[in-house]
Amino acid sequence: MGCDCALPHGVDSTLVNLPCPGVSSSDYPQRAQLVADLCRILDRAKAPLPSEWDEFGLDDQGIRWVLQLSVKLAQHLWFEAHNHATLRRELMAVAKRYRDAFRSGQRPKLKEYAAQALDGLSSPPEERVAYLGLRHLVLSPGTSVGEVTFGPTDAEPGLSEALGTFGLPAARCYCSVPVVAGTEDLALARARRSAETALALVRQQFLHGFMAKIYLPQLQFGLDGTHAWKEPDGTFQRAGRKFEHQPMEADFSSQRDWLETLAQLSAWRDALIPALRERVDTALDWLDVATLTENWRVMLPAIFSAMEALLIPEESGTKAGAVTVRSVAVHVAVGDGFFDPREVYDAYLWRSNLVHGRPTGRVRDEELLDFAEDRRMWAFRVLSDYLRFAATSAFDSVEALVANLDQTQGDSVCSWLEKFGAGKVVTEYRAMLAPAKPA
Repeated sequence: MGCDCALPHGVDSTLVNLPCPGVSSSDYPQRAQLVADLCRILDRAKAPLPSEWDEFGLDDQGIRWVLQLSVKLAQHLWFEAHNHATLRRELMAVAKRYRDAFRSGQRPKLKEYAAQALDGLSSPPEERVAYLGLRHLVLSPGTSVGEVTFGPTDAEPGLSEALGTFGLPAARCYCSVPVVAGTEDLALARARRSAETALALVRQQFLHGFMAKIYLPQLQFGLDGTHAWKEPDGTFQRAGRKFEHQPMEADFSSQRDWLETLAQLSAWRDALIPALRERVDTALDWLDVATLTENWRVMLPAIFSAMEALLIPEESGTKAGAVTVRSVAVHVAVGDGFFDPREVYDAYLWRSNLVHGRPTGRVRDEELLDFAEDRRMWAFRVLSDYLRFAATSAFDSVEALVANLDQTQGDSVCSWLEKFGAGKVVTEYRAMLAPAKPA
């Protein structure tokens, strides 16, 4: 049960509602359905398990249900104080405890046990107003874009002092954003996201609203990193400043192992025929884009553009399976072992959502940034093994290289993926390789 208060930008009203006065921590939206979802998992935990699954307390189907429920909870305002990984671990632990209790003869009541576990994880979110300092931008007082309102800093008593942190003067302009979140960090991230979206519209109007040419430095206004919270009594709570990155001195002259690895990578690149080297250089350009950003919405598409340059010479609408299979095959071809393909496939699906313009407002940016940074490390591993493989083989084209991977490693990789439970990946990959039917 919730109220009809306004939701923050990017929060799906079908999933969450704001708390009303008098709503207890055990009375949150979708409680009955969430309890039923957990009951299904706990009921599964009672079944006998093969020895290899016993330590988890669930079989593969039960673990899939845990993953589904943890995603649902991570998108629910009353549970977002925990991240997705924590929720997944907690649900697995609940299932394991229930299984142990059931096997010991205690026979706890299923629905009550599930409800108590979920209620213990829930906490009501808070509604707050964030004030964010702006750099190099002054707008007319009262200017607003959606829920984001702009104004001069000195028009709000106490705001200049709250934003003037680290001895620096406060920005001349601010934007205020009402937000609802389970933690202060999430509230700030949600406020910044709304503000950045509003500033994107301001930039577009600035760029196209004047007859004169607009230059890049004119568009580089934005948030200055400072923020403050307005208290119910109207005063401002000094909150801090987001660290703004500056270039750091980098001296690798004494790092012998690092320099030797760089020299080896360079030598492998130089040994490639021009057609393959061009593919590698395109991949490097995209990985550089991914390296020089902290925006996961830029990072993931750039990473997989790099992987497609290396691994996908074909024209195909379904590339996730091929990227997954061939990236594994590259490692196997140089003697490295298999690795978990699930994150490769999931990351490619995120990339597809971004490229095709599907909304991503409900996600937790800090989790997706960590995920994207992990994929960036994975992509460099693929690139390194690809260089090694390509430089030590006589391929005259990228088509010949991926054909070799498909023919020599494809079947073993697919068999392993099917045992792993990634049958959808294998189906996509084999469909891509199938010859096109004549029209």
